[in-house]
Amino acid sequence: RSKHTRESAIPCKMLPPPSKRSRRGAAQRRVLAYMDALPCAAQYETSYAHRAVVTHTVVAAKAGFVCTASENGHVKFWKKMQRGVEFVKHFHAHVGPIADVAASFDGLWLATTGDDGAAKLYDVHAFDMACILRTKRDAAEPYVPGAAC
Repeated sequence: RSKHTRESAIPCKMLPPPSKRSRRGAAQRRVLAYMDALPCAAQYETSYAHRAVVTHTVVAAKAGFVCTASENGHVKFWKKMQRGVEFVKHFHAHVGPIADVAASFDGLWLATTGDDGAAKLYDVHAFDMACILRTKRDAAEPYVPGAAC
């Protein structure tokens, strides 16, 4: 049982008590069911911002950003705030898993490589993709870039 109960959920205190036939009552029950289903753990393997398992995390303290990458090829940028982080931008960067993610020493550039044979370079301050390097994918000898350092 989760720590949220009908008495402690904030939406119940703001709304009048539900009637059995009202739409508002059904909505309140759905909110309570959602609150009860939220996990209560110190660490998570899956981020609720990513739809797949997060495989890489890069923190650039000088530039004040965090980058996360998941096994389905998605890259997300987060800006460090005084309290926590705020989502900035999302890229479907690679078709398939991401092999590596690396940031430059000054935190101005981010590089990713993927199993799709591409290496991509991002401008962190603009939160935009700056360059795509595609390697020749021959069926006999495919080249997949590994490390992004």
